[in-house]
Amino acid sequence: MQPENAILQSTAESFVGLGEVVKSASALESLDDIDRGQVQQHFPNQLQGQSVQNHCQVFVEKKMNLTLTPISSAREGGAVTTNNNTINRSARSNAFVAVAEGRDQSKGSFAVAVMHLRSLQIELCQFVDSAEFTRLKARIQVADPQEIILAESCNEKGSSTVLADALRTHFNWANLSLVHRRYFNAAQGVQLIEHLGNKEVSHLNSSVFEKDLCMSACAALLKFVEHIQNVCFYAHSLQINYCPIEDCCIMDIGSWQNLELMEQSKNKPSLLSLINFTLTSNGFRMLRSNVLQPCANEASIRQRREAVTDLVQDQHLFEKLRQLLSRMHDLDGLLTVYVQTPKETTVQTAENLIKQLLRLYQTLSMVQSLHNILKEAELDSQLLKDKRESLADPRLTQIIDLLEEHIDPCVLKAAKKNSIALRNQKCYAIKNKISVKLDLARRTYEELLNDIRENFSSKDNVRIAFSISRGFHFVWVCRDPLRAILPPIFIREVRNRASITFTSRNMIRYNDRVEQAVAEVMIATNVIALDILEQIRPLVACLYRAMDTISTIDFVCSLAMYSVSAETVCPITGNQIVIQKGCHPLLNLKSSREVVANDTYLTVDARFAIITGPNMTGKSTYLKQVCQLCILSQIGCFIPAEFAIIPVLRQIFSRIGHNDCLEKNQSAFAVEMTEMASILQYADEQSLVVIDELARSENISLSHAQDNIWSVGRFLAHLLRMVWK
Repeated sequence: MQPENAILQSTAESFVGLGEVVKSASALESLDDIDRGQVQQHFPNQLQGQSVQNHCQVFVEKKMNLTLTPISSAREGGAVTTNNNTINRSARSNAFVAVAEGRDQSKGSFAVAVMHLRSLQIELCQFVDSAEFTRLKARIQVADPQEIILAESCNEKGSSTVLADALRTHFNWANLSLVHRRYFNAAQGVQLIEHLGNKEVSHLNSSVFEKDLCMSACAALLKFVEHIQNVCFYAHSLQINYCPIEDCCIMDIGSWQNLELMEQSKNKPSLLSLINFTLTSNGFRMLRSNVLQPCANEASIRQRREAVTDLVQDQHLFEKLRQLLSRMHDLDGLLTVYVQTPKETTVQTAENLIKQLLRLYQTLSMVQSLHNILKEAELDSQLLKDKRESLADPRLTQIIDLLEEHIDPCVLKAAKKNSIALRNQKCYAIKNKISVKLDLARRTYEELLNDIRENFSSKDNVRIAFSISRGFHFVWVCRDPLRAILPPIFIREVRNRASITFTSRNMIRYNDRVEQAVAEVMIATNVIALDILEQIRPLVACLYRAMDTISTIDFVCSLAMYSVSAETVCPITGNQIVIQKGCHPLLNLKSSREVVANDTYLTVDARFAIITGPNMTGKSTYLKQVCQLCILSQIGCFIPAEFAIIPVLRQIFSRIGHNDCLEKNQSAFAVEMTEMASILQYADEQSLVVIDELARSENISLSHAQDNIWSVGRFLAHLLRMVWK
C-alpha cells in the first residue's frame, strides 16, 4: 500500500464519520489500491449510521432522495435569514435625481426629476427657490438619492457652479454627476415622455409639457439611467407624474432636525420611527415622504382620516389587512423586469426573470384575497372604496390565469427555503410537457444529483452541504476543528468554531457539471418566461395601480396602528389651532411617568403666543409638540389629545438651537439672524413659525433680548398678517 493511502486510511479510522466520506472520495479519485470491501471492513459502523435530516425540496426528495444539509447548520459565513418584507431602514433608496436650473429670465427656477429604480416611477416638479436652495434641498432629501445629475457649467477656471458645490456639500453620500448641457433638451424630453409614458397611470396635463425645465430634467434623467444601468425601456411602460409643490407643506431640512422628524441616531427616536408600522418598502417610502412633506390638500387629508377611522373602528378588518400585507412581495421590484429589458441575456437575468414571475404569481394571489377582504367590509371611507375598485380590474385576473397556465403551484408550497430548495424552485417553476428542451435539461440535472447522492454519502457528523458560492461540499462537525487533520485528498478547507468545510477535486468537477445543467435549464425556462412577459407587458398599467393600492393601504394601516396604540383623537380641519390636552408624541411614548398635557390656542384674534417659564420646564418641548401634532394631522393621522382643530398649513418654519456654522464662518447669532431673515421673507398667512429663545447665544440684557423678540413678533404679526382665513 502506498504511503499516502496508508495515511488516508489511518486518518479515516481516527475520526468517526469521516471514513465514509474518505471512502467515497478516494474511490472516485482513482486510488485503485484501496479496495472497497476492505474499507467497508474498517468502517462497518459508519456505513450503517443514520443520515442527517433531509433539507431538499419536496418534489426533489421524491425523485432523487438526495440528502443535503442547509449551509446555515454548518454556520458558514454566519448568514442571517430574514423575512421577505424586512426593510433595511438604514439603506439608501435606489433613486436617481436630475436637477435643471433656470437661466436668464428663468433664473431662480428649478426643476427636479426623480426616478425610483425599483418602482421605475418618475416624479417631476418645478418651483422657484431662494439663493440658499432651501426647497431644492428639501425635495432632493425626500428622494434620498444615490445619484444626482446636474448640467455641466464651468467658468474659465474650470470650477463647478455654486449649485454643484452646495449639492456636493449637503448630499455627500450621493454621487454627483455633471453631464453635458445638450442632454438637458426640453424637446427631447417631450418626445421621451410621449414615447415611454403610460397614459393610463401617468398624470400629466398639457401645461406640464410647457414647463421646459421639467422636460429637460426628464430627458437628462432617462438618458443617464439608460446609459448607466445598461437597459432600454419599453414603449408606454413608465409611470410619469407631475407633483406640484403647492400640494405639500414645505419645511426646510433644518426644521426636520429641529422637530425630530427623522432619526439622527439609533438611540434617539423620531416622529417617523414612532408611527412607522409599515410592512412594505413602498409603504415606508410613502410614509417617509408624507412626514417630511405633509399633504396640503384638504380633500386628501379628509379621505385619509376617514380611512384611518374605518380601520380603527373595525379591528377585525384591520388585523386581516395587516396579516395579508406581511406576506406580500413588493410589486415595485417586480415591475422592473416588465418595464425594462437588459441589453444581453445571461443565466443571472434568466434566473431573475423566473424569480420575479413566481413573486408576481404569489403577490397577485394575495391581491385577490385583499380585494375579497375589502369587498366584504362595510366601508365609509371613499379612499378605501376607490382602492377596492382598482383591485377589481379584470386584467389582474387575466395575468393570474396566464401564470397558472405555465407555473407549477407545487413549487411555491414547499416549506423549506434553503439554497438548494430555492434553486430547485426556479428550475421546476414551469410545468412539465410545455417545452421538450426544458424537460431534457431537467432530466440531466436530476441525473447529476442522483450521481452525487450515490457517490457521496452523508454519514454521522460528516455531511454534504450546498451553498450558492461553493456548490456541493462537505461539512465535518467536530470538537476541535482547529487541530483536526484532514487527508490531503480534501482541499479548500475552511475551519470554523465547530466545523470544517472542505471539498474534493471530484466534487468540484460535479459542481461544474451541475452548474452547466442549471444554466441549460435556466436558458430553456427563460424562453418560456419571455413569452409570458410579452403577454403581460400590455397589461402593466393594472400592476402600477395595484402597487399604488398596496402602498396606500399599508400607509393607512401604519397610521391606524399608531392611532390605536395611544390615546388619540381625530382632528378637525378649521382656520385656527385649538388643541385641548395635547401631548408630545415622542414624550408620550418613552416617558415612564405621567405626561402633563398642554393646551394650544391660536386664532385670528390671538395668533401670537409667547411661552415663558424657568429652565427645564418644557418650553422647547411644547413648541416641538405643536409642530408635530400639526404634521400628524396633515398626513391624516390621529393625534394624542382630547380635542383638536388644526388648519391646513402650507409652510412650517422653526428656529430652534443656537449653534454656530463653521462652514459659512458664522457665529451663533449670525446663524440665528440669517435664518430669521429667511423666515421673514417667505412666511405667509398659511405658515406656522416656531422660534425658541432668539438671541440666546448673545450676552445681552433681558430687556434687550425681549426687545428683539417683540420686534420680530410685531413684524411677523402685523406686516405679514399671519392669520388663517
